Amino acid sequence: DREGALLSTWSTKTSESTSTPSGIALHVNSGHLYLTDSSEAVVKVYDKTGTLLGNFGQGFFEKPWGVALDPQGEGRVVVTDIGQHRVSIHALDGSVLWTFGSKGKGDQNLLYPHRADFLPNGDLVVTDYMNHCVKNVSDDGTRARTLQIAEAKRLSGPLGVTVLRNTQFAVVADDINKQVRVLDCDSGRSQILIDSNDLSMLKSVSCTGCRQFAVIYGCEISVYEMY
Repeated sequence: DREGALLSTWSTKTSESTSTPSGIALHVNSGHLYLTDSSEAVVKVYDKTGTLLGNFGQGFFEKPWGVALDPQGEGRVVVTDIGQHRVSIHALDGSVLWTFGSKGKGDQNLLYPHRADFLPNGDLVVTDYMNHCVKNVSDDGTRARTLQIAEAKRLSGPLGVTVLRNTQFAVVADDINKQVRVLDCDSGRSQILIDSNDLSMLKSVSCTGCRQFAVIYGCEISVYEMY
């Protein structure tokens, strides 16, 4: 709950399968959890008590990794697939609305996209890990551009991304540089928020409000607020 009390816990593994959760997103209205399982290559949907409601993507995904829900209430789910070098948009029932990307180095390509999130206008921001950049994909998947970082030091292995709610600012976890940056998706300007060797086990970032975000590194989670 809001005070940090544990509400429920469960295992995604069963006697018949091995499970490797790699991403999770909460649907605020229903309380349903959308979980990417990279071993079983599906997205699983649970209620808040841990009851499995269903899954989708069998035969469609190769190695689904990140998942996020559209905060504008449009009922869209974005999934990154590091096996297919692709992002896909789904309805809440799992039906495919559109896909973007194929393996490569151009603006229309991706190379191990780890995470994605929605901008307020419905566009996506995607961390293109091995192309060392962040991409802005249009809300219908027909156009994309690489966000040019205005500062000299380029991104190197961006892992996680989260959009600060109702803003054009994306917080990016930069794995190899061991940094967390905030990126203006309109201008391309970025600011280093955290630069520390303590982030050597940097894993991801997640929005916790319009100015707050959490950083996951190693076994630690820290919450920050921008001023």
